[in-house]
Amino acid sequence: ARTRYLARVRARSAAGWGALSHASAVLSTAPAAACGGVEDRTSLERRERFHAEFKRCAGSCWAAEACTQACTADAAGLSGGCASCFAQVAACTKSNCMGACMMDSSGERCVGCSVEHCRPALVECAGVPEALLP
Repeated sequence: ARTRYLARVRARSAAGWGALSHASAVLSTAPAAACGGVEDRTSLERRERFHAEFKRCAGSCWAAEACTQACTADAAGLSGGCASCFAQVAACTKSNCMGACMMDSSGERCVGCSVEHCRPALVECAGVPEALLP
């Protein structure tokens, strides 16, 4: 659950307490966006190149999380945290969509299965607008 808090402060001096400030900061218990860095967003915005690199990494690693993460971080220029989100999708797709993806990992059945079973976790993990995600 994401809870938002508004922060207000007031100072105390020898003369006493001052007035409360206006709410100037919003704090949240939401986790930081794993793919929120400038480099990550730049890599994700190069959709076709990113998707090709991710697909190559997931395939050559047989969707093993650690391998897919390291390969995707290196090949696509993602941070480790962001690459981890995508490695989790590869592992999730392998676990949940093997039958749909065995013959054609780019096919409609495979992509639909991955979107249904794995995309919500990717959106949560990555923390970026869904339009940036392949």
